[in-house]
Amino acid sequence: MHNLRTITLKEFGKFQIDYRMILDIVIKKTDDGFTAEIPSLKGCECWAHDEDIVMNKIIDLAAYYLKVNSKEKFKVDKARGTKYKAIYKLVFNKQA
Repeated sequence: MHNLRTITLKEFGKFQIDYRMILDIVIKKTDDGFTAEIPSLKGCECWAHDEDIVMNKIIDLAAYYLKVNSKEKFKVDKARGTKYKAIYKLVFNKQA
């Protein structure tokens, strides 16, 4: 017969849970530049004259909103787009 015992979290010690998050980034071309937003993060939006700058700004904001220390954890993939609107996927692993 096997001797089984339950391990409590206190005995087990500190542990981490990693989970993957995928968020949409919507970038729209306007008359005077570009706007970017992450619709699932309330208030996470920005504007810039250049598309590359607006992308960097929205990733900085996402890192702030999600309390992620390093932007290096983010991966951005273009999902689809038209002449005036592009949707990207922001993918990263978050530790709980």
